[in-house]
Amino acid sequence: MNPLADLGRVEPSLIVHQASLTLGISKAQQDALDRLLEDQRDPNSPNYHNWITPDDFGQRFGPDLRDVEQLSAWLQNHGLTIDKVSHGRVWIQFSGPAERIESAFHTELHYYQVDGEKHFANSTDISVPEAFADLVNGARGINDFLPKRLHTAKRIQVKPEFTSGGNHSLAPDDLATIYDIAALYSAGIDGTGQKLVIAGQTQINLTDIPAFRSYFHLSTNDPQIVLYGYNPGIRSGDYLEAMLDLEWSGAVARNATIIYVYSNDVFTSVMDAIDDNLAPVISVSYGACEQMAPVFQSVAQQGNAEGITWMNASGDGGAAGCGSGYVASVILPADIPEVTAVGGTELNDETGGPWWGPTNSLGGGSALSYIPEKGWSLSGGGASAYYAKPIWQTGPGVPADGARDVPDVALSASTYDPYMVYSGGWWDVGGTSASSPSFAGIVTLLNHYLVSKGYQVKAGVGNINPALYQLAKTTPSAFHDITAGNNVADTETGSFGYQAGPGYDQVTGLGSVDAYNLVTNWKGQQPASHTTTTYLTAAPATVPSNGSVQITVVVNGGTVLSPPTGTITLALGNHTLATASLIPNGATGLASFVVKASSLAMGPNTISAAFAGTGTFTSSLALVSVMVTQSVPATISAQAFPASIVPSASTELLITVRPPPGSAAPNGTVTLMDGATTLGTAHLTSYGTSSIAVFMLPGSKLTTGTNTIKAQYRSSGGMAQTTVTVTLLL
Repeated sequence: MNPLADLGRVEPSLIVHQASLTLGISKAQQDALDRLLEDQRDPNSPNYHNWITPDDFGQRFGPDLRDVEQLSAWLQNHGLTIDKVSHGRVWIQFSGPAERIESAFHTELHYYQVDGEKHFANSTDISVPEAFADLVNGARGINDFLPKRLHTAKRIQVKPEFTSGGNHSLAPDDLATIYDIAALYSAGIDGTGQKLVIAGQTQINLTDIPAFRSYFHLSTNDPQIVLYGYNPGIRSGDYLEAMLDLEWSGAVARNATIIYVYSNDVFTSVMDAIDDNLAPVISVSYGACEQMAPVFQSVAQQGNAEGITWMNASGDGGAAGCGSGYVASVILPADIPEVTAVGGTELNDETGGPWWGPTNSLGGGSALSYIPEKGWSLSGGGASAYYAKPIWQTGPGVPADGARDVPDVALSASTYDPYMVYSGGWWDVGGTSASSPSFAGIVTLLNHYLVSKGYQVKAGVGNINPALYQLAKTTPSAFHDITAGNNVADTETGSFGYQAGPGYDQVTGLGSVDAYNLVTNWKGQQPASHTTTTYLTAAPATVPSNGSVQITVVVNGGTVLSPPTGTITLALGNHTLATASLIPNGATGLASFVVKASSLAMGPNTISAAFAGTGTFTSSLALVSVMVTQSVPATISAQAFPASIVPSASTELLITVRPPPGSAAPNGTVTLMDGATTLGTAHLTSYGTSSIAVFMLPGSKLTTGTNTIKAQYRSSGGMAQTTVTVTLLL
């Protein structure tokens, strides 16, 4: 941040809406998630297309629930409001006044003048208590710098003839002709029964979309509207973006249900849409610099695990995607390997042809066939500075640069032949924010095709990137290879960028698509799966710390002809206790485990049994509670940081509870007492072999002089109380 633009500290009462902390997971969990995502894409895997729910994702791959609760309590103790804890345990969303944000994260919020606009942001890096260092891997939204929309527009006066004087504006029927979408309509594939989410950051009204659809003789199909949290009202620039995305995604997937999800920040919108699993296809037409938030991959991976395909505009800055104008860069979140980056082309209709008819059809179209394309000069593309090259990103033209390259595919995006958008009047609009929702519409048609043909019971193809690169090798007719054009950026320090060429290139990716060939040649279809139910019992349900418990797992697949087979994983939170293969037992599959109490925590333990699923049986999960009791007391210690304060300050008390030798980390609660007065109670959070509780104690709750504060620990398993005292000087 430029210090010369610092306008001073914000008002203490300024409300920060829907900020979030993103949560990290262990390496073992990440490895297991990576394996699942690979299996879900592999037609030969028993986990192929066995999508999981957001809650399943949280239980299997999220942080321990107790850690999440402890972090939430810490935020609340600082006067912040918890807006939502994600089902997938990927993030915690919170709001509150600036003074509470500053206190919690040890920073100051300042106003800044940037490019003629006034914004606020943290003036120094934020920090969290060391106890949460492994849990929190990033933060966003502690400022009002919003992601940038990716389009260029001009207001026009529409005439009855869109083909006039050599100029062409794209109508829905033009796109359907150029990219062979019309052949899918003729086959009855129009998005019926499917859902598609458009993420935005402005309120909209529903008067413009009916005008657009009526003008082009499309049937009435208003979008559903979902608001998450703070309503930003109508933002003029973002409003045109929303109309572009809604009108053109619906113009391609003409009978699909389009869901418009908005909040104060488009990235918050997409996070919530994925966490509530609103639709199997999402399109985002916004971006930010890669450096700003390399923490979105966990959100995208959760979406993929649920079967969601996320399309994102690759950017309108050419090779200088971040907009710095000095270095080659790409944008977030198009750079994420689990996101399909959609770049831009320009219709190259100056030679050959004829490409356009002399008049327009009833639906406004005049394109006669596919029109040759060249790379659009502003198509965002290049190599990621954060993500390594995925194993699936191979093929002719793919650079040997070791980096994730974007885009993956492209559609028309140039203002040379712009998209027509109705937003209080007619606009000509170009940009990759037009190609992204259009391609999202094609993926929605793919879902319709797969379900209608019986290849899948329900919609969802997850991360389509590996299949796209494979399809480019096996069915090149699914793509139009773009070999002309570039996205070279000219700057004060020189020119840099990329040339379109045979095969893959960093201007148009694999090229534009022939939608009919893409959809009808999609590989790896599998038979529909049977839904399973997992049952879990524990005997005994209460066990001493030197004992053991018998765990029995039964998986019912709903068919007597073929009982479920596969793997059961027994886990305690993030820790795997054991794995075993199911044994056929009549119409069910059976697995049995003996678990030593020493491998569990003192008090209540929630043990999960996860059935991984197979090619014909879906995955499922069950939980059971086991209570572990122990008579040997734990030891407790207390530290104050600092031990001497003034009345207007606060001190942080760290309470550490250590288990008896050979026992698991304690759980339960710690209560602070000043004589007979209760100052607060907190749940313990495991930290290595011990457990901790953190209290922020304001000086206003102490008396002048020496204060003897008692910390009292009580185990969840009913262990006798253990206490310690700490002396504070006010």
